[in-house]
Amino acid sequence: MRNQDQKHENVFSNRNFRLVFLGALVSELGALLYSFAVSFYILEISGNSAFLQGLYLALCGVSMLIFTPVGGVLGDRFNKAKIMYLCDYVKGGTILLAAALMLVFREPNAHIAILFALGILGNAVSGVFKLCKVTSITSIGSQGMIPVASVLAGVILQSLGSTALLAFCSLGFSLTAVLMLINRQVREI
Repeated sequence: MRNQDQKHENVFSNRNFRLVFLGALVSELGALLYSFAVSFYILEISGNSAFLQGLYLALCGVSMLIFTPVGGVLGDRFNKAKIMYLCDYVKGGTILLAAALMLVFREPNAHIAILFALGILGNAVSGVFKLCKVTSITSIGSQGMIPVASVLAGVILQSLGSTALLAFCSLGFSLTAVLMLINRQVREI
């Protein structure tokens, strides 16, 4: 009887699970916002070059594909929650650096180069992050975040511009990392 009660326990009653879940959810929202916005921004500044947009998406996809197995190896050897918040710090920091570089270098070609470098690095880090997240928690409802993130990214990009969107994404990843750190008992769930 006791074993059956444990099966029906709500996982959200576990504080550590809630913090990791909320952090992963915020991180996914930030990644979706960023991905959607950058794709359209590259089209905008390149004169609607579908080739550049496709090349960007292909390089980002290959980067994630290559580094996802690395995430599996790291997740097997080290604490998954620590890997997740370190990945969010790296993503947040690189996006913030990209926003600063885009303020300094205003030419469209410089923006494209910055976004390509950031996309490759960011997707490599995301490959590591996603596998650790998947093996730590179930990504409940993350597919439902795609329309919300797309609309929010479009609104922010149109009304505040690309630099503000990058700053917003950086803040989201940093917030995720802080939520992971709040979890005093950083352990595998």
